Amino acid sequence: MEPGESTEETAIREVREESGFDVVLSDLLGVDVIYVTQVAPGSDAEDTRGLRVVYRGHIVGGQLEVEQNGSTDDVAWIPLTDVGDLERVELVDSAIAMLGSTAAS
Repeated sequence: MEPGESTEETAIREVREESGFDVVLSDLLGVDVIYVTQVAPGSDAEDTRGLRVVYRGHIVGGQLEVEQNGSTDDVAWIPLTDVGDLERVELVDSAIAMLGSTAAS
């Protein structure tokens, strides 16, 4: 998040930066909590906890493109049914589970 940004503004900006798409958010799917333990031995720093806020969004413009000089290596449109065959970060599985739980309610 950038200073002064809401979680919604952050999500919209990040989608644009990392995929080239403009989105409108429709639902808050959930919050994923991660624990990061990268404290150097002997350091006074504490372990950190991250909160990843996950929304459902709909593409309303833009064009699929690879982010230049950023954190995204590549972009592609993958059918949800094919995601299970991909190497992926655990947030993808968390988001799919959140999506499934909203479909059931």
